[in-house]
Amino acid sequence: MKRIVTLGMLLLVAMTAALAQPADDWYRGKTIKDIRFEGLTVVSSTDLEGIIKEFKGKAFSDELYDSLLARVYGLDYFAEIQPEAIPGDAAYGTLIVLFKVKERPAVASVTVSGNQGLRSSEILEAASIKPKTIFNESRIRLDEIAIRQLYQRKGYSDIQVSASFSRRSDGSVDISYSVEEGFQNIVERIEFQGVSAFSAAALKGDISLKEKALFQSGEFSEAKLANSISSLELYYKKRGYIDAKVTDVQRTADMADGRTRKLSLSFIVAEGSRYNYGGMSFQGNTLYSSEELSKQIRQRVGAVLNYQRLMEDQARAADLYYDNGYIFNAFDLVPSRDEERGAISYVLQIREGPQALIERVVFRGNVKTKEPVLRREIPIRDGDIFSKAKIMEGLRNLSNLQYFSALNPEYEQGSVEPYVVLV
Repeated sequence: MKRIVTLGMLLLVAMTAALAQPADDWYRGKTIKDIRFEGLTVVSSTDLEGIIKEFKGKAFSDELYDSLLARVYGLDYFAEIQPEAIPGDAAYGTLIVLFKVKERPAVASVTVSGNQGLRSSEILEAASIKPKTIFNESRIRLDEIAIRQLYQRKGYSDIQVSASFSRRSDGSVDISYSVEEGFQNIVERIEFQGVSAFSAAALKGDISLKEKALFQSGEFSEAKLANSISSLELYYKKRGYIDAKVTDVQRTADMADGRTRKLSLSFIVAEGSRYNYGGMSFQGNTLYSSEELSKQIRQRVGAVLNYQRLMEDQARAADLYYDNGYIFNAFDLVPSRDEERGAISYVLQIREGPQALIERVVFRGNVKTKEPVLRREIPIRDGDIFSKAKIMEGLRNLSNLQYFSALNPEYEQGSVEPYVVLV
């Protein structure tokens, strides 16, 4: 890629004969009035606005310029970028940064071949590359993975996907995905061995793998199998069988025809014994009394032990700390078994840490939505005590805007303890 990135290029300033020659570095310290692109054909200026908006209105500096340039190159939209500095007014009091660009090739068409089990439209929907977008060769490999995963979810464990592209005379690109589907795996029968506590019908209803039926496709995938194993074990643990485990899954296959493989699955289960809940006590807690922590525990002593409720109780006790800024704590749940009574009691061991403060709140990934719009939805500010409850409230507010496909809060260590940066 041709990069013309030196600050010297910024000295290509539009001048008129009537104006006196300004100093070579006239643009330093000047407010950036606007950032413009010349040469856009496929890329929309709207797509670029989210990248450049934070630089507008700021004073020009070498550091700021390097950051702006890195953002523009990071888009990978352009084969060439030529920056220029243009005065924003007759007095050279403000600055317009102009990028003269040459776009990378555009995608002319995307096709798929070799598919019989899945529709072409469904396959192409899984691919991120679309016609009339900028061609990026690295994304082809990602789309191969996406198409392969689509087939695997549909039961095609042997799927092979390969991609190729060709260039037209005008430089645009045609992309083609070729698939070799192999056999589709369909679950014909599900059985359980070692099971006495629950009926097969109850267990079948709780797992994601289903037998083929009138309203069930029976599609098999390794992901569904792993999920079904976890679901089975949790089903038992929610009903007192805290040690229950799926030790094996036996498979037999029948080749129904040239395109379908019928599977029979047998889950081997070690149920173990059923336990009641013996209660929870606390150690290491000084910030909150055991009585305050006990109010967060919902599971009733003497009832059948429910592992999911146990985890929820522990989370509520931890949230008492997290909602008040104590995010550096550690929690260990230690069981104590009474085999004679058939009960398990727990000790929640707590190692308390300092109270965290918010150094600053940072937003990343907001390309189109302006930061002030986001900040007004977050009920937490720089310098506030960290609060999980307030952060969750902010996430709900942001989700209600329906602007984003995903919201992922994180925190990073601040400049000094106990400050953190909320991202």
